Amino acid sequence: MDAGVYFSIAVLGLAFGLAVLSYHFVENPFREASLSKLREQVSHIRHRRPDRLGSGSHAAAAVAAALLVVAGIAFTIRPVTSEETATPSLAPAVASDAGTPDVKFGPLGTALRAEITIALSATEWPPLDPSWESLFANGLTWDKLLSPEIANCPWIAVAPPECTYGSSSAPTKVVIVGDSVGSQYAEILRQLAVNSNGKLQTINETMASCVFTQDLIYREGASPACEGRKNSAVDLINTIKPDAVIISNAYADERVQGSSRDMTMAEWSDSLQRMMDRFRGSTKKVVLLSSPPSNAPIRDCTSKRNSKPADCVGSIPDPWKIKAETERRLAASTGAVWIDSRPWFCNSKGRCPSFVGTTPARFDRAHMTTPYASKVLPVVAEKLRGAGVPIPSSG
Repeated sequence: MDAGVYFSIAVLGLAFGLAVLSYHFVENPFREASLSKLREQVSHIRHRRPDRLGSGSHAAAAVAAALLVVAGIAFTIRPVTSEETATPSLAPAVASDAGTPDVKFGPLGTALRAEITIALSATEWPPLDPSWESLFANGLTWDKLLSPEIANCPWIAVAPPECTYGSSSAPTKVVIVGDSVGSQYAEILRQLAVNSNGKLQTINETMASCVFTQDLIYREGASPACEGRKNSAVDLINTIKPDAVIISNAYADERVQGSSRDMTMAEWSDSLQRMMDRFRGSTKKVVLLSSPPSNAPIRDCTSKRNSKPADCVGSIPDPWKIKAETERRLAASTGAVWIDSRPWFCNSKGRCPSFVGTTPARFDRAHMTTPYASKVLPVVAEKLRGAGVPIPSSG
């Protein structure tokens, strides 16, 4: 149970209820025990006569029972957290990516999931590379969040030439759009392009705090150039007609700029679809790549004295699940592909470690570290290929 009112009521009811039972029916009988009383009890049992309890014992039993009932009620009616909620099996979730029958994890994905299982069982911090101290020293900055090849891209209305990776003559071209979460996935696609021997070109059109939807979404720190960047990306897609467009936004509460309320999921889906409609005929494949899931405040939990790996294990928040299901349905209704990121960060029960192997997995609730992007790169590429995205093999 999470700490809170219901937890306190359950703990107090259970503790005092068991204390009353222990005192009246275990401790006192032992203290007052004698050979004659033992013979009397044996006689009662032999002749199947009920033991005659005093009024004090009856009262104690009633009080203990009432306390235990209160504890049980508090546990039953507690607010159920996302970690306690039965998380759907990841295999069906992955199978629904492309609307096809069951899709199994590839060998690389299976190996990563084994590492995640080991990380969740860790009782002590392994030597991490980089260390938590170096990651969070002097605050969280963009140069830590993104590689140098990516860090200068997500700020201006038109992406500079250095935000295109791989050969211009590559037979496969992929455009990635979205906010800072998309920028991190762009690192994976950049490495795939650079190591493709001229087979893949990646164009990075992501922009920090610039949600890739038709509506202009409010985000603190969003650049005034956001609208221009989105329009520029759409024009580019319609001009070069890439093999695939990958869209990845953070799974957060969204509010249209100027509005006083959060968008409903229907409004979010409609806004995203209207943006997709602007270039649908100019690409063979549209991919909705889900944000990394977890609710663990990594920086806070790792900075605590004597922290343990278990302190920083996150779960998958309900808002993440709701937005994921919204995008999955949108993909299914439009012929796009929705890709589930949970297998790269969490186990099948929705428990998400802060590190995998010796690599820190996330900075915060939404952003993975650049070293972890490199670690999961082959698994993401394996998944993209399995979903029909034309990612060439390296070499």
